[in-house]
Amino acid sequence: MNKRLITGMILICAGMSLLMSALVLKPAGIALAALLAPSILCNISGITFIAPYLKEKRS
Repeated sequence: MNKRLITGMILICAGMSLLMSALVLKPAGIALAALLAPSILCNISGITFIAPYLKEKRS
């Protein structure tokens, strides 16, 4: 497997787990921001790692 694909999947899974914990724990204020900001960053980073792999597979 491609290392970029694995790294992207790990980042997306980490982002999703942060998002799910934010939904389950229902924190307020700064705690909510502390969970959502890394979640968004992990998901965007994971997508940037996976996008070239998907583009390569599509063509």
